[in-house]
Amino acid sequence: MNGSSTTDDVPQSSSASSSAGSFSPPESSDQNNQAPAEDAERAQNIPHEVEREPVDIQDEDPLPQSDSHGHTTLYNVVDEFVLETEKLPVRDNIALDNMFRHWPTSVVQNIQAGHKHYVTIRDDTDRNHGGSDGDNNGVNGPLYFFGLNVYFAKCQRTGHYFLNMSDVFLARQPKVGDIILFKWDIQKGCFAMEHVSVGN
Repeated sequence: MNGSSTTDDVPQSSSASSSAGSFSPPESSDQNNQAPAEDAERAQNIPHEVEREPVDIQDEDPLPQSDSHGHTTLYNVVDEFVLETEKLPVRDNIALDNMFRHWPTSVVQNIQAGHKHYVTIRDDTDRNHGGSDGDNNGVNGPLYFFGLNVYFAKCQRTGHYFLNMSDVFLARQPKVGDIILFKWDIQKGCFAMEHVSVGN
């Protein structure tokens, strides 16, 4: 019947209905003619195969260490970029494992949206190492940095996280090669850091 639409729903078994766009030769009783047809069908799948490229994955972050209280301590070697920008880069996995898991979801979402999260940094350098002159005797307490120049944020251009430490760098005057120890103090709800001076 001319008005029937069943041909659109039921696949045809005749060679005429399936020959459009096919590379198969006409049917033949010769078995040797089947091999080119099978090869052609396999060749049609080649463009749909997933191309695989080797990826070199290097973990440049130092392995986290734990202090006597079980807090994860990380460190960052000051280079020229850090010294110039006064920003301590924090890789995604470090931020996720050591900060975001302890922060409210709303705070993390604001950071990922490009907003600054103002924080407090407790500088334990003088308390633990006696400051620049090394004469502490357990008297000096920690220094606290907070305000508009102390915040955790995400760079919208690169997508990487960083801890802005302008006030800390102004007070500590670090040099290339120095080490910044830092961690998120879960109990105190602030960053804790130490400046280890080893640069020239």
